[in-house]
Amino acid sequence: AVVSTQSTGAATGMLEAQDQRIEFLIDSGLQSEVAKIRKESARDLGILYKTRPNYDAIYALKQTVYTDDNIFVLIEASRALLSIGVWDAAALEILLQGIKYGSVNLRCSLLETLRSSKNPHLVNKQSIQFKILQTLLLALVAKGSHNLRSADSTPRFQMGKDPESLSLVCGATPIPAN
Repeated sequence: AVVSTQSTGAATGMLEAQDQRIEFLIDSGLQSEVAKIRKESARDLGILYKTRPNYDAIYALKQTVYTDDNIFVLIEASRALLSIGVWDAAALEILLQGIKYGSVNLRCSLLETLRSSKNPHLVNKQSIQFKILQTLLLALVAKGSHNLRSADSTPRFQMGKDPESLSLVCGATPIPAN
């Protein structure tokens, strides 16, 4: 009984610490004058949300996506939202722009975020952003850019041409492999 009480107390203390950290990130981190702190706060909120869901974190990340003026903060807040399964239209638009115009490393990172994001079934497949994503990914495959490599030529991200790889972005009708 003593061990059970101690472990319950430790778990409660950890939850309280996570709540305090989330509150700090929202109230101080995302409000900082320093863009790097805002960026890291957005990233940390996304990570913490996975173990300690908190709707204030979602609201704060959405506010950041709609109001921040730093592209790196916008990308990180968008990445955090999509990785936890919040398919916000503005966040998806920001990631699309990063995939389309960003460096190979950024493109690989954002494609991996999309690949591993939660709740892909919740994305509105009729939205303009989804149709752009679908077109963009199909264009990457057609150009052979789905085998993206880092500077040392090691594969960073590989999106196959098989129907299962594209089923998320191509809807119910898979694209046949060539």
